Amino acid sequence: MSGHTWTNTYLYYQTEDLAALGWAAAPDLHLIRKTNNDDKHGTPVTATAVDIFDAISRIEQSTPLLEPLVPGLQQDALEPRLRRIVCAIYDHFAQGETEFALLEARPSETWMTARALDTFQINASDDKKARAELEALEGWEYDPPAFQAFAISLQDSDDELWRIAVFTSQYEDVYSILSSYQHKRALLPGLHRDDDALNVLSTLSMVQARTLANGGQLMKASDLLAASINEGLVTRRPDLISLADVVVRTFGKLAPEVARAVRVDRANTRVFESEQNRSPLAADPEFGVLVSPEGVLFVRTGN
Repeated sequence: MSGHTWTNTYLYYQTEDLAALGWAAAPDLHLIRKTNNDDKHGTPVTATAVDIFDAISRIEQSTPLLEPLVPGLQQDALEPRLRRIVCAIYDHFAQGETEFALLEARPSETWMTARALDTFQINASDDKKARAELEALEGWEYDPPAFQAFAISLQDSDDELWRIAVFTSQYEDVYSILSSYQHKRALLPGLHRDDDALNVLSTLSMVQARTLANGGQLMKASDLLAASINEGLVTRRPDLISLADVVVRTFGKLAPEVARAVRVDRANTRVFESEQNRSPLAADPEFGVLVSPEGVLFVRTGN
């Protein structure tokens, strides 16, 4: 690190500081700054379009050299991990329950080829509130015409399908909405969301990631489990403490600054295997958890 305090907010002086620290593209940044100012104030512009393009090219090439000069440069907000998601909504009237199945699917898919991201079960009394929050997500559209054949296929598989919707979101965002409504009712073994080990790992990972992002510490497995139960995790599986330990070990392999910025996402088997070949920062393939070089904690889905 340079040790420079970077307290001056004027681009001219910041560029001068970079030049003093030896950043080679400082003259190019000055050229662009001066050209912009000349144009803004009606002063004749001497730089040509070629000059500007060449300057931008040199700045781009020199950008990686800024990191050791400017502390915290890489701590900016991470790009959102947006994905197109299909939400299949099932009305289990007899049980007083609405099921929201989050799917990866193209219009040409069928119920046999679509890949499940996650599933949440909500009391029918909370259905309207949950849907109101979902409907605020980007591009939420009920029954899109392009997915009509897919919806028919889903209904052939389960006639309790009410309707489908498509939308764009981060997994973390839709998880935050639906997990807050997930019920704790005693269903038959294997039917509750939290009977699935991969869903449990997703919840545990989300709780630990949020804790670190908010300034907390890496928790022990018992504390992580307690915090997750407090957020609604159902405790029917006998191996919950072991699953919590998987998450703790995974976060424990990360540098502190990486752990504090972890994002949680789901990955189907193909994507997970591809990420395994990219030198993950931490990985536990047996349990389906890894952290990509970009700091994304992937929990494998069941397909």
